[in-house]
Amino acid sequence: MISRGYRKFMTGKQPWFTPRGIKIDIYTGSIPGVTFDAIIKNSKTITVGNKGTLRILGLESLMVAKHTAQRDQDARDLRNIAKTKLDIDWNVIQSITGGEFKTSLIKRELEFLAKT
Repeated sequence: MISRGYRKFMTGKQPWFTPRGIKIDIYTGSIPGVTFDAIIKNSKTITVGNKGTLRILGLESLMVAKHTAQRDQDARDLRNIAKTKLDIDWNVIQSITGGEFKTSLIKRELEFLAKT
């Protein structure tokens, strides 16, 4: 990573930054509510200029992780997702959560956040 111009700051949570100064999270294991296998399975690959590709966390994995963590920033992020009306695949969310109950909780929370 460092050889490609990425930087890691040694303060706080030690975030990584791209060569252009964009903060990124690098996942090397499971995150709250989402297994590493689910992260890989539901990730997306995007083209980055002419330098290759980058694998990014899928929307559904991000939503489950943020719903599970329940920090203030996560609630704000989920509200933004709800208000943006992104194309959410609820079957993917259910496959990540392992059942209808948590999936319905996430769906109801997003419906509520979309109205606030």
